[in-house]
Amino acid sequence: MIEEPLNGLNAWVSYLSVCDIPMLQYTQIELSRCQSEIDEISIDNISDILYHDALAILRLSRHAQHITPRHLQNEVTTVSKCLMISGLLPSIRILTKSTSLDQHYLKNSFSTTHANELLQRAYLAGSCAQALADRRNDIDSHEVRTAAVLHDVAELLIACYAPKVLHRVHELQTNDRMLRSKVAQKRVFGITFQELEMALIEEWRLPRILQQLIDSSNEANPRVRTVRWATNAARHLSTAWNDAALPDDYKEGADIANISPESCADMTRHTALQTAKDWRWYNVRPPASTLLQYPA
Repeated sequence: MIEEPLNGLNAWVSYLSVCDIPMLQYTQIELSRCQSEIDEISIDNISDILYHDALAILRLSRHAQHITPRHLQNEVTTVSKCLMISGLLPSIRILTKSTSLDQHYLKNSFSTTHANELLQRAYLAGSCAQALADRRNDIDSHEVRTAAVLHDVAELLIACYAPKVLHRVHELQTNDRMLRSKVAQKRVFGITFQELEMALIEEWRLPRILQQLIDSSNEANPRVRTVRWATNAARHLSTAWNDAALPDDYKEGADIANISPESCADMTRHTALQTAKDWRWYNVRPPASTLLQYPA
């Protein structure tokens, strides 16, 4: 565990790029169940499980890139493609042998709550991204979903390996509600999580399409806008169902998919309610649990 900020971007990349990646215990339980029923399990079945767990997707993606010929590496852009490259049974074996988040945090005497909240938020972001991508008839909505799930994986890894340092960011924002996340991250880490994310993706040689979709600077690309919209909406929903930023999220989503803000709000509400049914994966309160507190 890191208890003090490292010295610059390169130091963080060097450390986090080689760290073991833990994953949700519930994911491992579900994969073990599939292993015992492997003759009846499809790639889609395993993909649906893995979309719940950004860390599991990251672990599988890194493995798939390692075994994929270099001339094909930019083609492995979704969870299902990673599974096809790695094989169903080998993928399950690799993932079930990894350390669970519970084991990781127990060993280091920390609570899993914040990491679980981030994983739940990533699952919601991925689901929202696919819903909006389907509305705009995206060429491959699963690419958009994968990018949205992985969008905040740098913060997730910091939550796993530097939770005390990450807590300083939250303290700054608690004390100053107007302080933007990137500013708080710069003050504590000397870098933003987005900068770290892009550097890690480059280090891991993840597919160029995923790099482009996660890079929010390409604002003209509707696929990039969809990923950014989904991650923003999921973050705001995680605060409260009546978060002040959500009306702007609905307007932006409507503009991306050429639908009304009301339709975007309904779609987002439906998606949040659907993802809330899987709360047992994370054992934390899902964003949709606040829905009934506020008028539609």
